[in-house]
Amino acid sequence: NSSSNASSNTIESKKYNFGNGFQTGISLRYGFKKGFGIDLGGSYLLGSKSQTTDKYTSSSSSNSSNSTEEYKSRIYRVNFGLSVIGEGKIAPAVKMGCTMGMGKILWTNKSTQTSTQYSYNPNPPYNTYTMTTTDTYESESKFYGGISWGFYAAAGVSYKANDNVSLLLCLDIVSLNFSPKKYILTKSTKNGADELSKMLKSQKEVEFVENYTDVGAPPNNVSASQFSKLSLPLSSFGPSFSIVFTIGKKKEVPKETTNTESLQ
Repeated sequence: NSSSNASSNTIESKKYNFGNGFQTGISLRYGFKKGFGIDLGGSYLLGSKSQTTDKYTSSSSSNSSNSTEEYKSRIYRVNFGLSVIGEGKIAPAVKMGCTMGMGKILWTNKSTQTSTQYSYNPNPPYNTYTMTTTDTYESESKFYGGISWGFYAAAGVSYKANDNVSLLLCLDIVSLNFSPKKYILTKSTKNGADELSKMLKSQKEVEFVENYTDVGAPPNNVSASQFSKLSLPLSSFGPSFSIVFTIGKKKEVPKETTNTESLQ
């Protein structure tokens, strides 16, 4: 928060963690002895919203603004690792391994700006009058592209539907950062009227690179702007639900039997 004699600015924010949300998935498991197995699976993260609000008021000019930003992730993960699932209809389950993430982070912004102008009439009756205008702005964009690597671990309960299909409910820990390759502005309006079509390519698109030189070039319609690479947190801790298909389970060996002929 900040304030002065002429204006005040209040910012309310949360720490961004784009890995929070609901996750569901499916995996293929090759089973060994004593419940051990190798997993190859995929999951989808429906990220929860992160929100920031910014309120500004100028005491001297009666100008004010109010904006709200929201971020949410939509991430696909591919997991490869080991698992241990106990015997029985309902049994404990543990998984761990590496994960590969790809997808997008969606960003929306809604703001309102109010400005007041004071005018003085130099002629009789020498009065003053004010004119207040309010403008609303909306924009939508996304960060996307690129592949990120990390690790995961999970512990929970397995319900065996049959010999080859199990349902897993686990608590997952995922350590992963997302480095998008691109950013694109997909919507921009002022008072409901489209503004996006008036913008040039470099004003709507950004490419994230390792190194770049800012030469102060004017906006153009040929190439996207460049910016340093971002590292956005996708780590998470929370529940997950998955369906597991198991192959390669050890077959049961039939017990030996002895046939004895009766002596006559």
